[in-house]
Amino acid sequence: MEFILDKAGPPGGSLKAVRKETDPVRLESVMEDRWLSVDEIGAYLGIKRDTVYKWITEKQMPAHRMGRLWKFRKEEVDEWVRSGGAQGNHHSNNRKAGR
Repeated sequence: MEFILDKAGPPGGSLKAVRKETDPVRLESVMEDRWLSVDEIGAYLGIKRDTVYKWITEKQMPAHRMGRLWKFRKEEVDEWVRSGGAQGNHHSNNRKAGR
């Protein structure tokens, strides 16, 4: 917290408490609580945005529709990954029998 002299107030000015924008504790808690976009959750998981859309449809990745946008809670996606939701098939469609 920082105090500044507010000269626009009463004659002689007054002290006004101002929260600094760079307060790391506050920014960290805001970042943890916010909704993530498709691009942000893709970057977080290290996957492409097309894969995010595919996982929403095919693997029931936890996502919330807000108008035309998909939004994600990091905690929900982390739990989904931990429970095996992001695991791929163990067989490849490209593999031929006998090879």
